[in-house]
Amino acid sequence: MRHLKLVYAGLLTALLAAPVLVSAQPYEKGGPDRREANLLGKWYSNGERDKPVEIRTSRRGLQARNEHGATSRLETRGNNVRALDWEGGLRGHIRRDTIEWANGSMWTRDPSHRRNLTGTWYLNGAHDKRVEIVSSRDGLQARNERGQTSRIQTVRNGDIRALDWEGGLRGDVKRDRIEWQNGTTWTRSPH
Repeated sequence: MRHLKLVYAGLLTALLAAPVLVSAQPYEKGGPDRREANLLGKWYSNGERDKPVEIRTSRRGLQARNEHGATSRLETRGNNVRALDWEGGLRGHIRRDTIEWANGSMWTRDPSHRRNLTGTWYLNGAHDKRVEIVSSRDGLQARNERGQTSRIQTVRNGDIRALDWEGGLRGDVKRDRIEWQNGTTWTRSPH
């Protein structure tokens, strides 16, 4: 009998200690318990392959680990999530395979869901008006032709917002061009 109890205890320990393997399912599918389970697994900060992040379960509930290794308890309610231990309770909104955080960063399930926006661009295609988008530890950042910078946030449909320009300047991303709401265009190569 004692041997049987040890076997059961060992099995239970192995099951509880094993990492949770979950296929990436869209968040909206299923009830609240299923939606929470759909959050588990690997994500990518700002869609960048070299910045993996993770959501897993712990004894205290859901827990997130960001690209810097910092962890936070998570609280979910509907399509909203809150990282209780980051930035005084960082809020996020879940849309299928994306979490859009209030600080402008975004987590995606697959880095291929995100277009590679980093690099040199040209204002209205002019060879002498270089602009750029760079990746920093805080996310994407754009620099315009005057040297002014802005944090970049990816919005629902894959387009972008320059948070620090013109009250949140929107840009429509089309293959090798960004058409900004103010009438300017950035192109990958000069004309």
